[in-house]
Order: sequence, then structure tokens, then C-alpha cells
Amino acid sequence: MKNRIIFISIFLIIWSFIVASHFQKGGVDKILHYCIFTIFLIMTFIYLSSVESFIIAEKVLYSLIFSILSLITTSFVTEKLLEKIYGADYEIYLSNSIANLIFYSFGNWFLIFVVLAIRKATSVNKYE
Repeated sequence: MKNRIIFISIFLIIWSFIVASHFQKGGVDKILHYCIFTIFLIMTFIYLSSVESFIIAEKVLYSLIFSILSLITTSFVTEKLLEKIYGADYEIYLSNSIANLIFYSFGNWFLIFVVLAIRKATSVNKYE
């Protein structure tokens, strides 16, 4: 799990500096929205691949559910945080890289928390 977290974190940092932020004024292209969703979906699947009690179909289904949930939650939290940092008209002063780093960091940590909770819930206690 540690190597997955490191790999995904490095990828997200690089991705944050390459692409435009969907929090910027005017948003981003429709294709980039699909790319963002695909990144969240792949991140979730990579993290869920460490859960041995799920079959592939369950991992795909849970990846889809948790990536949508994570995307909605992180968008809301990031927007509120940017309003706190920059004020109500944050689109004017927004740094795309900073907004992306905040957004993807929250998304990454949300997914890690969910997967750790799933692993804890599905683990079998060997001493019982």
C-alpha cells in the first residue's frame, strides 16, 4: 500500500502542474472533466486492488462508487477551502497549481481513508 500511495502522490503532483484547474474562471474543457474522473477511478481501483477479499467485479463496482463520491466530496471541500483562502471571488486570484494540489490531495486522502476502512472491516481476526 505504501508504494501505491507514493506512486499516486508523485503522479498527482506532476498532473497538478500540467493541467488547468477546474476551479478557474470558466472551468475546463469537457474532456478534462472525463480525465479527472478517470484519474479518480484509476486511483480508487489501484487502492482497492490491495483488498484481497473482493473479486474483480466488486473492485470495479466499488471503484466506480467511491470515485464518484470522492469527486463530489473533494470538489465541495476544495471550493469551500478556496473561498476561505482567497475570498468569494477566488477565481480571479486563483493559482491553478495550488488549487489542483489541494483538490487532488483531498481526493487522494479521502480514498486512502475509505480503503483503509474497508480493509479494516473485511479483515479477519486470526486470534478469534
